[in-house]
Amino acid sequence: PRLSISCVSINAYGNRIVSSSHGGSLKLWDGETGVLLRTVEAGDTGIIYSCVSSSGHRIVACNRDQLSVKVWD
Repeated sequence: PRLSISCVSINAYGNRIVSSSHGGSLKLWDGETGVLLRTVEAGDTGIIYSCVSSSGHRIVACNRDQLSVKVWD
């Protein structure tokens, strides 16, 4: 089944976009070309909020069920 996107964030320079899904995956995109740069499986539970740092090197996400926050470099 297709899982919906829960959040989309763009860094300050517009060159990195992170999207998160209710299925627990995060995707980092190149904001200029639209190319998918990285996919991170954050677990079985959905992500309710995600953001990307202004440099585009860190992703922060909040898990729906465990109410935890994770950071990826």
